[in-house]
Amino acid sequence: MKESRILMLDLEMSGLDPDRERIIEVACFAVEADLTPVPGAEMCLAVMPDDPSVLDRMDDWNTRTHTKSGLIQRVRDNGVSIREAEKEVMNLLNEHMTKGRAIICGNSVHHDFRFLRREMPLVDEFCTFRIIDVSSIKEILKRVAPDGPRFYKKSDHTALADAQGSLEELRFYVERYFNTDLD
Repeated sequence: MKESRILMLDLEMSGLDPDRERIIEVACFAVEADLTPVPGAEMCLAVMPDDPSVLDRMDDWNTRTHTKSGLIQRVRDNGVSIREAEKEVMNLLNEHMTKGRAIICGNSVHHDFRFLRREMPLVDEFCTFRIIDVSSIKEILKRVAPDGPRFYKKSDHTALADAQGSLEELRFYVERYFNTDLD
């Protein structure tokens, strides 16, 4: 059912300051309430900032990381505008989710939301203000179950891989800590 679906989302940005930096990659996909992906409800786009010099002003960590992953080259070769990226995310949302009930999920997704509010206001307006922040679940479990099983995620800092990793991590916690069999 569309109203119970979750939008797994991850952004790669030119840096962490939403006032100065920009989204350079967006990936998202819809999952059912049982955390199974919705067929055909996935997208990933490299995004060329309105001011391309943003790419040249990135700090060392972002330059090194996004060069190694190939993202900077993808942005330069076939990055879409932020308006086109927003339109594509909205197409996915309109087809697969319910306005006002669409909940975004990911690791530290509260920070991604800061960029979405500024650069993709239509996405912000479509989604509920509530989020599922996988990193918050991880942090509480470290404290209340310090000897419990841990999830170790390898990240290459590409949006789609990170969104998929967030789903795997969420499934891990739900199955092990909430005693829910998702398979």
